[in-house]
Amino acid sequence: MSEEVLSKEEIDLLMETLEKKREKRVPEGVRPFDFDSLEKISPKRYIRLEQFLNNLSEKLEEELRKLLLTPLKLKIKSKREAPLSKALPQLSPPLLLLSISVDNVGDMYFIIDSKTAYNFISLMLGGPPIELEGKPFSRLELSILKRLVNTLCETIREEWNGFFSIPVKECETYQDIHSVDLDDDYFLGEFSLELEELSTTLFMAIPLYILKELKEEITLSKPNPEEKEELVRALLGVPLNLEVMLMKKKIPLKEVTSIEKEITLQTGKSVSDKVDVYVQGVLKFKGELGEVKGKRAVKIKDIL
Repeated sequence: MSEEVLSKEEIDLLMETLEKKREKRVPEGVRPFDFDSLEKISPKRYIRLEQFLNNLSEKLEEELRKLLLTPLKLKIKSKREAPLSKALPQLSPPLLLLSISVDNVGDMYFIIDSKTAYNFISLMLGGPPIELEGKPFSRLELSILKRLVNTLCETIREEWNGFFSIPVKECETYQDIHSVDLDDDYFLGEFSLELEELSTTLFMAIPLYILKELKEEITLSKPNPEEKEELVRALLGVPLNLEVMLMKKKIPLKEVTSIEKEITLQTGKSVSDKVDVYVQGVLKFKGELGEVKGKRAVKIKDIL
């Protein structure tokens, strides 16, 4: 029996053919479905959070103008999910860190770099810009910044509590940014600030685990007060049946069939006895019988 030996070129061609057969051919434009994406929340789906950040930027701009007595512009620049460590390299130390406690859930942060903080100090003192020293803020500098911190904390608390059911409680100042988990996943709201010759960035950093606690809320828009008022007016205009039970008595069927016109049925109750008042067939009140301007009436005495 003769044996044929394949040449090296034939072996290479055979191996190349087998490798091509192993490859999974995916039609152009089609990608495998990533099941992990179901656990992620895209910023585009944070409808109420978007509203909160927009309102916060408008309110902060208004409050900072009152505090500093100078024109400024503050607006939301971008929104993204990223570790906090990705945002910090563009911020100059020392950082002024506001830790904002969300009741029984965790802390979110508002971050201001030294360039911005020292310009605020300068404006509040009415003097020239203070030279950056690259060291932690002194007690005097922190004391001057206290008015700024109080304004930021109160504005954030007021706006947050107006949007979400889990309220903001406390707000504290930190300088040690490394006390925060920088590699945790955050929703970063980046604000651009233009103040005289200053152009800088402020950050609102919200841990994703806080957003998961508010998942049902952040995917819905905040109700419009005008629409809510219109809905209430419509509901208040819905007609309801109101019934007063004057008598309830069991009698045999043969007596019912013998009832004729002008017959008198005795209730067994006195005028002072309370009667049942039903709304849409549901007992809601207890009342007393009476008369107003010649018309029979019921006075509500008890709400059940």
